[in-house]
Amino acid sequence: MENPLILEIINRFNRVTERHKITKLPIIVGRGYDSDIILDDQYISPSHVKINKDIDGQIILRDLDTVNGTHNLSQHQKIDQSVVNLNDRIRIGHTHFRLRDNKQILEDTEVDRFHSTRLSAYINSTWSLIFAIPLLFSLFIYQEYMNSFRDTGIIKLLTAATPALLISFLWAFSWAGISRFFTHHFYFSSHCNIACFGIIAIIVSTSLIDYYSFAFSVNSYSAYLKYLCQFLMGTIILYGHLRYCTTTSNKKIISITSTVSFTAIAITLLLTYTNQSEFSSQLNYMGQLKPPVFQLTPSLTTDEFFNQADLLKHEVDRLVE
Repeated sequence: MENPLILEIINRFNRVTERHKITKLPIIVGRGYDSDIILDDQYISPSHVKINKDIDGQIILRDLDTVNGTHNLSQHQKIDQSVVNLNDRIRIGHTHFRLRDNKQILEDTEVDRFHSTRLSAYINSTWSLIFAIPLLFSLFIYQEYMNSFRDTGIIKLLTAATPALLISFLWAFSWAGISRFFTHHFYFSSHCNIACFGIIAIIVSTSLIDYYSFAFSVNSYSAYLKYLCQFLMGTIILYGHLRYCTTTSNKKIISITSTVSFTAIAITLLLTYTNQSEFSSQLNYMGQLKPPVFQLTPSLTTDEFFNQADLLKHEVDRLVE
C-alpha cells in the first residue's frame, strides 16, 4: 500500500493499548488464528470484520455475519457494510479500535519518572515497604508512650497506635486509586512507601526539634521550626504521590504541592493564633517529659523558678476572671 493504515486498539479512557500496521488490503480482523489481525476477545467472532478500500480510496468495513455485530460508535450505527472515516471509534465485541494513517502526529515521548533513579527503585520496592511499616508502627507506639503520663501496658499502646497505621494505609490506598484512574496503574506499594517514609520523617524531625528546643531553652522558636518542617515534608509527600498520578511537568507539580502545603500551614497557624491565651482559656505547654540530662543550658535558680511561677499564677488568675 502507498499509504499504510494503522489499526489502534483503544481502551475506555481513549488510550492506545496496541497498534497494528496494515500494509495490504483487504484484511480480516477476528479471534481466529487465520485472521490477519488476531484479537483476544471472547465476544469477537473468529472472522469478525473485513477492512478494504473502494475505488475512490474510501475505507469500507463489512461485518462477516457475526454474533455480536460491528458498531461505529462515532456515527451511532450498527455496520453491515459501511464507509468509515479515519479516527471513527469502532466496537467489535468488547474491543474498541480506530483506523489512522501513518502521517498521524505522535505525542512527545514521556520521561520515565518511576524507574530512572535509585530513589525511584527504593520507592517502588516491596522490600522498602516491609521495612517501613514496622518502623512506622514502632514510632506510633513510641509517640503514644511519650505522650502518656501514666504507666501504660503494651496492649494499650498497640491499640492506641493501630488506628494511626490504618489511616496511613487508607491515605496510600486513596492515592493508589487516583493513580489507577489517571494512569491505569495502581502503584500501591509506591504510594505506601511515600506515605510511610514521609510520616516517619515528620515524626523524627518533630521529635528532634522538641529535644533541640528543650536542650537550648528555645521553646518560642520550636513551633515555627515545626511548621517549616511540616511545610517541607508535606510538599515532598504530595509531590511524591502526584508523580505517580499525572504526567504533568515536575515544575508544575512542585508549584501545586507547595501551594497546597503553604495553605494548610497557614490555616493551622490561624487556628493556633485564635487559640492563644488572648482568645482562649487554655494554656499551651509541652506535652512530653524529657530527661534532664538532655538540657544543655543552665537550669533556673530557685528564685528564678518562683519568679516565673508568680508570673504564671498572675496569668492564670487573669484568665479565670
